[in-house]
Amino acid sequence: MLRKKRILKSSKETGSLYISKETNGFEEASACTDVTDSAAVLPTEAHQNILSNIYKNTAKKSRRKSSNPRKIGPDHPPLVQLEEPLQCGKCEASYTTNVDFALHSLDHNDDEKYTCHLCNFRIQSKYGLEMHVRAHEGTTKYKCEICDKSFAVSNLAKQHKYFHTGEKPFQCEICGKHYFTSKRLSSHRHNSHYEAITGVQLNYDCTVCNKRYTTALGLKKHKLTKHEHVDLSVICETCGKRLSSKEKLKYHLRTHTGYKPHGCHICPKMFSKKEQLVEHIRIHTGEKPFLCRYCGRGFAQRTPLKVHERTHTKKLLQRNENFQDPVITSAEQCNASV
Repeated sequence: MLRKKRILKSSKETGSLYISKETNGFEEASACTDVTDSAAVLPTEAHQNILSNIYKNTAKKSRRKSSNPRKIGPDHPPLVQLEEPLQCGKCEASYTTNVDFALHSLDHNDDEKYTCHLCNFRIQSKYGLEMHVRAHEGTTKYKCEICDKSFAVSNLAKQHKYFHTGEKPFQCEICGKHYFTSKRLSSHRHNSHYEAITGVQLNYDCTVCNKRYTTALGLKKHKLTKHEHVDLSVICETCGKRLSSKEKLKYHLRTHTGYKPHGCHICPKMFSKKEQLVEHIRIHTGEKPFLCRYCGRGFAQRTPLKVHERTHTKKLLQRNENFQDPVITSAEQCNASV
């Protein structure tokens, strides 16, 4: 049986769950089911319960600063000494090693995270930051036994050799697919089987990296932290219109092609968006969830409600104008009499 660690990551701030892509995954690899890559093995209810419990029991603990933080051992190679010191752009501090310069970034970050100046990687752990920078320099003891590439974590160094040998020892217990590393297997589980394993639906997809979230707030936070400066806009090749994302372009193209995949089961009408179909069905059911805030009249769709509410605002404007006219007239009469 595969031994898992740090597979599920929880976010108290967003209220969402997702499988961490920073995990080391498995310590050892062994086939847990006798299936091929092309097999489609659906988990039984018992299997699903077991997997769900594993995910719950391996949830990552809250990231509190340890009173006894990990330290870099003497068995790692010495740090690279720079010929010219690195000068901080926000203060007068300067450092002769990349590690010390990266650790200094905490003094200028309000979110209590370190920033790697070599790749903009950010992390809360001092140990994790130093090992990350050491991996850039090649000054860690964790190296691939074939190409000598350095890694911040021992498991990543051990698993990197599979890219050279072509071996894929990490197998998905649900569909049977094999992967080079446990990290890729973890990513596959999240993108392909998360709903089947946990029973939680992932309805919000990132259009940049395809990461999926259970809430819109979780997706929004992900975009702000990971893709804040990424221009997601795309241009329609048919009409030249610029749209804010690929997802919106997909629906926009349907106005040109006439593609309407969502059909009403009561009448022959078809719609390009599922939301349009849902609002249309209310015409048949008589449901009117959209209420006018002025008179309480119900509507099946939002657009007729907005049109209706304009009649109220127009009347209110007319009343205000009629109310002001007599006042002005009276004032003019008073001035005239004086």
